Amino acid sequence: MIDHPISDTYLDQQQARVFAALLAAGAWDVTPLILPCAGFEYVTLYISYIEGGQAVNGAVNWKIESSPDSAGTIWHQLAVYDSGNVIINADTTSNLQREDFSYGATTAAIERFPYGPIPIHGTAERLRVFAREIGDLATPGSCEIEARFS
Repeated sequence: MIDHPISDTYLDQQQARVFAALLAAGAWDVTPLILPCAGFEYVTLYISYIEGGQAVNGAVNWKIESSPDSAGTIWHQLAVYDSGNVIINADTTSNLQREDFSYGATTAAIERFPYGPIPIHGTAERLRVFAREIGDLATPGSCEIEARFS
């Protein structure tokens, strides 16, 4: 993680996942890091991924959960919202579903990309990010996730 230019105690730059191999067989991380984020409006994830040793078509999948309480005992997976068509004289049905994200490697070298900014609107007390290999399950790749809050 890049050092903060002023102090190490600032919460706007946090490590969400240290650079390490993903679990075998496509399993989610067991104990993701918990990131305090009270008062922040947005988070951007900076993700680094590299395929496993003999991997072909490696891919990483991640999901984000937020907790509205400071104890972090209740977690909610972020969702995607798709508004329905508005038609006069009729109610509108919109769709909402829990969401996860996938990225497939295009080279054998480490690949780095940002995801976000993701709006959290100052309502989340804590965030955590789970990751897993979904490409070559026999040789999982490695992944690091850094979070930048604003």
